[in-house]
Amino acid sequence: MSKIVIRENNILAIETRSGLFVIAQALKHKTLIFFNLFTTTPMSFNVDLSKAKILCCITPVKNFYNQAEIIKLKTLANAHIKDYDKRNHLSLNYFTSSGLDTGLQKDVRIYAGTEDEIVIPFLRTGDLRLVDWQLNTIQYLSKEYDGDIINQHQLETMGDYAELCERLYLSYRYGKYIEPIKDYIMGNTPIEYKTFFQMIAGQISKEQWLKLPIENVLY
Repeated sequence: MSKIVIRENNILAIETRSGLFVIAQALKHKTLIFFNLFTTTPMSFNVDLSKAKILCCITPVKNFYNQAEIIKLKTLANAHIKDYDKRNHLSLNYFTSSGLDTGLQKDVRIYAGTEDEIVIPFLRTGDLRLVDWQLNTIQYLSKEYDGDIINQHQLETMGDYAELCERLYLSYRYGKYIEPIKDYIMGNTPIEYKTFFQMIAGQISKEQWLKLPIENVLY
């Protein structure tokens, strides 16, 4: 794995699954803008990032930088995304008006009642709210009535190495940013998300995950 110093505006190729890299641009504080650009030949990658579609903005945790295979590229940075990390986003609202914490759940069941059922203890979910970059609440959201707002905004999540790589890999397959936790909250869990949920349930080892192949895109 690579151990490199990452500075603002560095352009990076980051391995998601073995041999498949996503392109990212570094902001301050090691926050990354990921583009909808994937390649199996990162050393020959050269695209005008000012015209590239953005997937998401994530601040990975330390283990992501310690474990991910990262290659610095000579591609020019996109000069128009300096404050992209200050956009509004979604956050989980764990508490009701009575102060009850509704976000700590036991035995969350994914694909319940099927042979693919996965039990995830202590998966934090909850109601969603729209917040600004300083986490000030703009609007409390309803899954039934605010679907457009929810679909248009990213859920604020940190980036752990394996689960972030799997989210990015799913984004490659679907051609858009995939957020399995948000989709679960909204009642949508395609079978293609199974590996992601196995990860957070502790049902697949790092060694098993690293051996998984790159599958065909779904769009």
